[in-house]
Amino acid sequence: MLSLDPEEKIIIALRRYIIWLYIKIASFVFLLIIPLFFYLLTGVLEYRFSLDSALIDTFYGFFLSVYYVFLWVYFFVGFLDFWLDVWVITNHKITIINQVGLFNRAVAEISIEKIQDIKVEITGFLQTTLNYGSLSIRTASEETSFIFEGIAGPENVKNIIRGQMNIKKASQPKNYVGSF
Repeated sequence: MLSLDPEEKIIIALRRYIIWLYIKIASFVFLLIIPLFFYLLTGVLEYRFSLDSALIDTFYGFFLSVYYVFLWVYFFVGFLDFWLDVWVITNHKITIINQVGLFNRAVAEISIEKIQDIKVEITGFLQTTLNYGSLSIRTASEETSFIFEGIAGPENVKNIIRGQMNIKKASQPKNYVGSF
């Protein structure tokens, strides 16, 4: 998964900002409450149209069970996506571990020397207030852009990467072209 060279040191490991998990939890709670409204609605319909309550309760219990199983899977996959997406910045490279669904994981590595551009995007009131946003790294490779979405303090992360780029650049020997 994550292999480091002997002289390589982890500078920082990042996950998405915790607000992403809170949004997932809020949507989960909202979806948890929805069946209550349907139950109240069926109670009104049952009274109004004098429907068979045993039949309605049986169907409602079945669909409620299926609904809650899918809801738990939705929450579990959302939590795993939050927890298993990790970005590791070392003094030699950036490793992006991205969990895609339950059984797929994509791992990408970017050498510090190959980075051409770093762009920070903080959009909207919530991101500005809570200081989180996206950071995209552009390289010369075929996969031109790597995006860190929803990280805390993207400007600080950009400065850390720039600092590692400067250290790496200063440690490389200078190539002088021309005659002396």
